[in-house]
Amino acid sequence: MPGERGVRGEGVSHIADVRAELAQLMADIAPGKIRVELERVYRFDQTPDALAKLQSRRARGKVVLQLD
Repeated sequence: MPGERGVRGEGVSHIADVRAELAQLMADIAPGKIRVELERVYRFDQTPDALAKLQSRRARGKVVLQLD
């Protein structure tokens, strides 16, 4: 059942090996079964900016660090 404004949270359990759960999550995201809202993708050298965005609590989606 969707939550407020049609938003539903997904999580990964706190177990040592989450590979199978992450693989299923990616399999659901790829065809659009689950939609991930991205706030912004930051380069690794922009980590302080990404952290500042998170700490502002104003991010409307996931904040992502890109590693080359």
